[in-house]
Amino acid sequence: MPNIRFDVDVLVDEEFEALCDAVEARKARETFGFDSLEAMAESVGRIPICPECGCGDPAPAGSTEAGARRYGCRSCGTRFGLLSGSVLSSMKLPFWKLCRIIEIMPYNVPLDVVAMYAGCHRNTALLTRRKAFEAVAGLQAKVRLSRTVFIDEIYVFDSMRLKNHIGPNRHGLNKDKCRVFLAVDGKKSNVPFSLFISLHKRRHFGNIF
Repeated sequence: MPNIRFDVDVLVDEEFEALCDAVEARKARETFGFDSLEAMAESVGRIPICPECGCGDPAPAGSTEAGARRYGCRSCGTRFGLLSGSVLSSMKLPFWKLCRIIEIMPYNVPLDVVAMYAGCHRNTALLTRRKAFEAVAGLQAKVRLSRTVFIDEIYVFDSMRLKNHIGPNRHGLNKDKCRVFLAVDGKKSNVPFSLFISLHKRRHFGNIF
């Protein structure tokens, strides 16, 4: 067996970072079956559609430096990728880091913890979290619960509050918190995405059924 530790120790920083990224990409392939957003999109049957004219019959037009396929619109000549027109079209984050952010999001940890766990900048973690919420926002409107419905709620701090907030977070109900509702029917076949209600902005939710 080769001395892997010696081989790793002699790598320069750029080579070591590339090795770590390749290792995490392999873990993603073994866990999810793919290691990029494009591969994931292909696995669910996403069709490349021109973001300019909506034509759904593009021609292959090479690939990017990262290996993602490019397409050319037969109608208007626009060049685009498989993810063009989606909320993830401008995502530069490696797929495995995106998975880490989504993996830790349900635990409601501070944004700095999310960034540290994923190995990215805090602003990148915030943008990715917003894109994740935007990506599933349309699913909420399609959910219809039936018969017995169970509803529960939890209060979390509003990440959209003013940046000049000073002092410790206050306990109990206050303008710094959001109410999150989760509803599920008796069959557990349909579970809507959590509904965020900003108390201090007085946004209300409608009928979810």
